[in-house]
Amino acid sequence: MRLLRDTGSTFGTEILGIGFSLATSLLIARLLGPEGKGAYSMLFLVPALLVNLGHFGLGTANTYYGGRGLYPIGSLAGNSIIVGTVVGTAVSAAFAAYYLLTDPSFLSGIPANLVLVVLVTVPLGFLAVYLKHILLAQARIAAYNVATLLQATLGLCGVAVLVWLLRWSLVGAVAACVISQVVALAFVLGLIRRRTTIALRLDGGLLRESARFGVKGYIGNLISFLNYRLDMILVSMYIGVEQVGYYSVSVNLAEALWYLPASAGLVLFALTPGRSAADSNAATPAICRGVLFITVLAALLLALVAQPVIRLLFGEAFLPALLPLWILLPGVTALAINKVLCNELIGRGKPLVGTVAAAVSLAINLPLNIVLIPRLGIAGAALASTVSYAVCSIVPLVAFSRESGTSYRDLLVVRRADIRDLALSAKHIVRQRLKLNRA
Repeated sequence: MRLLRDTGSTFGTEILGIGFSLATSLLIARLLGPEGKGAYSMLFLVPALLVNLGHFGLGTANTYYGGRGLYPIGSLAGNSIIVGTVVGTAVSAAFAAYYLLTDPSFLSGIPANLVLVVLVTVPLGFLAVYLKHILLAQARIAAYNVATLLQATLGLCGVAVLVWLLRWSLVGAVAACVISQVVALAFVLGLIRRRTTIALRLDGGLLRESARFGVKGYIGNLISFLNYRLDMILVSMYIGVEQVGYYSVSVNLAEALWYLPASAGLVLFALTPGRSAADSNAATPAICRGVLFITVLAALLLALVAQPVIRLLFGEAFLPALLPLWILLPGVTALAINKVLCNELIGRGKPLVGTVAAAVSLAINLPLNIVLIPRLGIAGAALASTVSYAVCSIVPLVAFSRESGTSYRDLLVVRRADIRDLALSAKHIVRQRLKLNRA
């Protein structure tokens, strides 16, 4: 079954990415300490926020229109390069002016020159979002996976050389991240150019259509990002960047559970536009309940081993991350449902479901963070996130059930046949990997 195979392959790549990202986070934490780790997290939260604020869902539109063959890939790529460069540069410049004029409190204590340097990655981020979605439009999931893994690998190598060996400290960590993004973007662009001629001119009609479709899901993606990262901004504002360092470890470990749901959602998003509703109605429930089952098992395992893992990998100094991690796990597990079903529904041309789910979640998350962080610290931030994540999964669950006529039991409760199919898929993936390694 292609869907299971692509999901498994994507998840395998994500597992490698987890390893590299975790190793990078570990090196930064060990070499820079809680305050340096917090500063690094806040530095790259800024460009991530700006990209999510300004991309207007054009990447999603690239996958939808390209996957359905409604517009040529070359035109989609050309528009993406022009819009990504122009809009990304404008957004970066606007934030630089805001930062220099207001000196925002959530970036206090972080060197101004580094804040300005990381803004270079904003247009890179726009281009990466747009162009990687073109790979999905072509159903080149393996190429998408390789590009993602390349950036994680280069980031780790860069931190090892610049921070560990050359002792460049926070400057080296920033440089490593910037370099990895530049190289990964060049790689993606090369992959696209191998299969198509890029029409490097702005197609106004295509841009209007892309914006009209993309903005429906863009609002939801933006709100979801705020749900995921708003707590870090508020932690920095209320209790300081050192607490961000602890909390970032909790978040990094908890969000590792999202790699399988995100992989399944990505594959469903890429394949659903080309499938019939009947095929999707049959396949998606099995994927959803299987993913949820594995995520629950992984969360239970992580809860059991979290304390020795934090102590061993990050050191005794980061043990304050333990309680927030435990509190985050139920919400992160519940959000697996959202990550599978929202992506599938976007593939059906229904991006507003994710927007509604994210909006409801944010309406709960923001006031809870404001109330709980001053009283409970980073444990309060984790509690606010868990409650909002759980609510965020109810909306797509109800929407997909109504759209497909599927019962909640079929979406949530794993079956023996699912476990058998998952085992067979895993065995197939392992055999394929072994064949590649021998070759």
